[in-house]
Amino acid sequence: MTINRGMLIDGYFRARQLEIINIDLLTSQQRLTVKNEELKISSQQLEMAIPKIEFYDAVRKSETNIKIRDLEKILELDKNSLYETLRQKGILNEDNVAEQEYIDKELY
Repeated sequence: MTINRGMLIDGYFRARQLEIINIDLLTSQQRLTVKNEELKISSQQLEMAIPKIEFYDAVRKSETNIKIRDLEKILELDKNSLYETLRQKGILNEDNVAEQEYIDKELY
């Protein structure tokens, strides 16, 4: 039995092409797995953010004021933490008095 040299070379290159295709397929599957995991994480983060978004929307649309004591309860913060956050954001000054900008906008 004689082996045709051309057939041997042809067979080698076909096998090599299949190997490359398999590697590409594996790489694509790995990328897809990573993308699916990223999507899952993003979806979880969005689910966690929904209550915050809804709260923000409700506050922005509100036509009434809210007492600091009630805000503390809603945000689950103690008075000192809430005031510290408001000072850090520049809403209150060091004496816990609202900055004029926020008073003018009727936000405080």
